[in-house]
Amino acid sequence: MASIIKNQLVKHLSKFARNLKPEQISLDVLRGKSELRNIELNEEVLTEVLELPTWMKITKAHCNRVAVRVPWTKLKTNPIELFLDEVTVSIRLDADRSPKPQQNPKKPDSIYADSGSYGFAEKIVEGMSIYVNTLEINFDSGAFGGSFMLSRLSVESRTPGWAIAKDLKKTRISCHNTNRTLVYKQVSWQLLRIEASARTAEETQRRNINAPLRLITSDGKIRITLKKDSTNGAVIHARIMMILEDILWVATLPQIRSAIAFYSHMMKIVNAAEKPPPDIPTPSKPNELITSSPNHHAKTNTNFARFDLDQTSYHMQRSDTAYSHRPSHRYLSKNASLFRQISLGSLHSSKRNSKWMENNLKNHLERMCEKQEETGKMRLGRSWPDLMSFNVVFRVYDINIQCVSDRKTKKDELQNMFTCDRHAKKSLPNDQYILFVEFANYYHPMTDKLPGWF
Repeated sequence: MASIIKNQLVKHLSKFARNLKPEQISLDVLRGKSELRNIELNEEVLTEVLELPTWMKITKAHCNRVAVRVPWTKLKTNPIELFLDEVTVSIRLDADRSPKPQQNPKKPDSIYADSGSYGFAEKIVEGMSIYVNTLEINFDSGAFGGSFMLSRLSVESRTPGWAIAKDLKKTRISCHNTNRTLVYKQVSWQLLRIEASARTAEETQRRNINAPLRLITSDGKIRITLKKDSTNGAVIHARIMMILEDILWVATLPQIRSAIAFYSHMMKIVNAAEKPPPDIPTPSKPNELITSSPNHHAKTNTNFARFDLDQTSYHMQRSDTAYSHRPSHRYLSKNASLFRQISLGSLHSSKRNSKWMENNLKNHLERMCEKQEETGKMRLGRSWPDLMSFNVVFRVYDINIQCVSDRKTKKDELQNMFTCDRHAKKSLPNDQYILFVEFANYYHPMTDKLPGWF
């Protein structure tokens, strides 16, 4: 019995792993436990499944141990648990590669489209919990190289309040009237370390920027809310929020120069790479969302309406961050405090903007029409209602920046370069920010040839 199951596992897993043998699998059918050791993953399949950009290629992937725990009698309430010990991935960044032709490309939203259903099996896979002891990604672009390391990584289903769920049924909210489902997942890690540096010192300029960059964060998490079509599992909207509790970046002047050079080098690779043709129409376009379900006018239940998503957005929050340009930052870490929130609203209708933004759009349309002939005015009038926007919102709630100090600086001599008056802020609402910046980019999803975009 066990040998038959092992052979079937090898048959299905051979697509993702190289040289997999039944001897590498230990299996306990009754307890729902299985273990694989020393797995060499298929980098070509991983690149295709992850849908990486053309300038990024996985050259090697290895995992020393994988364990699976399946609760056969409690699949509806308890998640399948997947444990990975050490995962090592090598990535090559190269702009000279041409993308491989895809005969049957699939979109991420259509993973359930083949079966045309979103049933019990799909919900089991969706509720799976993944735990990774160490994930290390090494990248090399010739001029620069570095690593991306995550420690104690976990992916779990959570309740709408982001609490640990004892029952998987509490990790999703469904509305049968509109055929919509909200799913909540949280990705958390104990330590994140990013390093990058120049590979060689053949040129003078490279010697000047060969200062290793290190960015370390601890206790970070990403909260993901997915709004799905419960008939086929397609993702309609999503809200992704990254929360970083602590960030440490000790930056010297050579390291700042190195960071600028690394950013410039990466932008050259991205811009030089051949871009795949854009998908038209846009998946999150409002018109497409309306046709995705025949019951879009149906009334939603109260609980679903409370947590419902009407657009796709990305958020990043950072709190209690200490900045320093020296190895010892004990004073700054004690007094400096900063809370930032960055929100990106992706591809939603421009009709949802604030009043002042609507007035700016109206004035801009009038200026565009003044420069057009009658045919151009009619074209603008037809296309303007379908205008889309991409918004970036930057909020600062509290900030305190102190002057740079050294070991000889006395604590009483420290002065604030810039600080927020917390006493005056007490008279304001708790959610009142001291700085607000919004960037909006408008475009039409079906064409990029309309004149006068701003």
